[in-house]
Parts: sequence; C-alpha cells; structure tokens
Amino acid sequence: MEKEKIYTYYENVNFKKQPELIDVWKQSWEASGFEPIVLGRDDAKKSPLYDDYYAFVQRVHKKATGAELPDNTYCIAAQLEIIAFTTVSQPSFFSDYDVICNGYEPFTPEDKVHWLNKACSCFATGSKTGWYKYVDFLFENEDLIVNYCKQVQQKNGRDQFHDQDFLIPIFSKGIESDVFEGSRNLDIVGSDYKPGSENICKALHISHKNAHEIKESHPRWSDVPVDDVRLFYAREVLNNLLKRKT
Repeated sequence: MEKEKIYTYYENVNFKKQPELIDVWKQSWEASGFEPIVLGRDDAKKSPLYDDYYAFVQRVHKKATGAELPDNTYCIAAQLEIIAFTTVSQPSFFSDYDVICNGYEPFTPEDKVHWLNKACSCFATGSKTGWYKYVDFLFENEDLIVNYCKQVQQKNGRDQFHDQDFLIPIFSKGIESDVFEGSRNLDIVGSDYKPGSENICKALHISHKNAHEIKESHPRWSDVPVDDVRLFYAREVLNNLLKRKT
C-alpha cells in the first residue's frame, strides 16, 4: 500500500538548527507511516504561478508598507512554499517543518485545500487543483489582504508578512465561497508543546513562539538560544514517539 506523502518547504533563512529540525520532522512522520518530502525554491520556480505570485507578494508589501519584501528571508520563504505546493499533483499533506508528528493517523486527503489548524497555515491537505484555486482567491482579494497588513503595521509596526498573514483576512470568506475548508481539533493537530504535560496532540507545532513561551516559563532555558530549545523538545517528541512504537 502506498504511503501518504507529507511535504514541507525549506530555504536557508539563517535560522539556527534548520537542518537538524527537518531531520526530526522527517523521522517523526516516517515513524507514523508517511513519506516525508522537502521542497525548496527550485520546486517553487517550476510552477507557472511563480512569477505572478512573487510579484503579487511584493505588490502587497509595497502598498501596505511602502517597501518590498527582502528576498532570502523567512517571510518570502513562507510565501513561496504555497507556490511549491502547487506542483504536487496528488492530494497530500503539507506542514511546516516544526510540526512534529506525535502519532498522527494518515487518511486519504481531497483535492480541496483543508487547513487543519484553522487560520494557522502550519498544516494542511490538498493538491495542485486546490492550491491553484487558493492562489487565485488570494489574487482576487488583494485589497482585503493589503488592508489587513496595513492594520497590522499600524498596530505593532511589523512590516514583513508571510503566508498566514495572507490567509487570516480571507479565511472566513474563503470558507463561505467553498474555496477551502478550515477546522481545528487541538487534540489532533496544532497544539503547542508543553514541557511536563502529557501532550496528547497528534501533531505538535513547536514554533518559535512556542519555544519563546517555554523559555519564559522555565528558568533552565533562559540563557539558551530559542532554536536550541525548539530542537530539544522536537527531539523529545520524536524519542517518545519511537518508544511507543517499539
């Protein structure tokens, strides 16, 4: 029986421990019966949508902030992963590489994009057909996205926006328009890692935000770089998963 495939996206954006974290991501999903695959900028460039989407991202930033988004940054990588996903023909799973499998059960995904952690873009299913439909919907709602980014900048001064920032303002409209689905069950996917807790969630999102919160709550990590904290707990999830599998 063919394994369900799960894809992530990687560019070197000068985050520490990226390759190590991707290795943990791969091992965790392999242990639960998935075939993990890493896409990159070269894959995104294979999509006929690449140039149009890149120009769209820069146009939104110019309108919202007065400046384009610098290349080779986290935010541009997070944007281009969407275009890389449009090259995947078969319905599959897609996640950020800090979504560590904790025993997630594979199922047969559909063509339509389904955001599995609501308006958080860390985990989804879909196929080329669904991703094309999603990108077209983003193009159609440029003004809505620009206005949202302007509001965020006015509120907190942030001037770089990634894929989730484009999803949030169109999320409800996209569901109402039947462009994509969105759901959340934090026992299944998306919960932050909580040291010392049972962590029953089947796909834990050990994000930079999660790692910062761990550092603030646990004095032992106060002087440790956030990427080291993130990798430590990702490995802990993996090791506990492998123990349960043996």
